[in-house]
Amino acid sequence: MTYGDEEAFRAWCATTEPVTQSGLANLHCLPPLLRAIQWGLHAHAQSAQHSEWTTNGIRNLVRHCWRGGITSLMDLHDGECKDLTRKHMDSEVRKIIREIINGLRCVYYSPSDTRDAGFLETDHLGRRFKNSQSHFDTTTVPQRWLRDLLWGDGAAAPPRQP
Repeated sequence: MTYGDEEAFRAWCATTEPVTQSGLANLHCLPPLLRAIQWGLHAHAQSAQHSEWTTNGIRNLVRHCWRGGITSLMDLHDGECKDLTRKHMDSEVRKIIREIINGLRCVYYSPSDTRDAGFLETDHLGRRFKNSQSHFDTTTVPQRWLRDLLWGDGAAAPPRQP
C-alpha cells in the first residue's frame, strides 16, 4: 500500500471503523479493559443459562464503545454513563453489557469492597442459588447499619457441601 501523506493516512486509520464481515465481530484495536468483551463472549458460551446474543448486537456494542471513546465496560455501568446508555443503545446491547459486567464483578470487587459498594456477591463465597444471579443489591435497605448486618449475615453463610 502506498500513500502520499503518512500523517493523514494514520489519522484516517484511527477514525475509520473496521469493515463488517458477515458472522464476525471485530474486537481489534479496542482498549485493554474493553477486551473484557472477549472474555464475556467466552463466559457466555460456557454458561448453561444465558440469553441469546446476536453478532449484530455484539458489533453494535463494539461500535458504541469505539465511537463514544469508552475505555472500560465499567464506564458504561457507572452512573455517569447510564443516561447516555439508555438513550443511544438498543436493549440487546444493554443486555450484553449487563451480563458481562455481572460476570466480571468478582474480578473488579473484592469481598470487602462489595460491602462498601452495597451488594453481596455470592460467587465470592463459592455458592450460587438455583435460578438466580450471584449479585444481591443491598442498597435498597435505607439504614446503613442494617445493610451492613444483612451483608455480614449473607457473607458468613457457610458454603454448600457437594
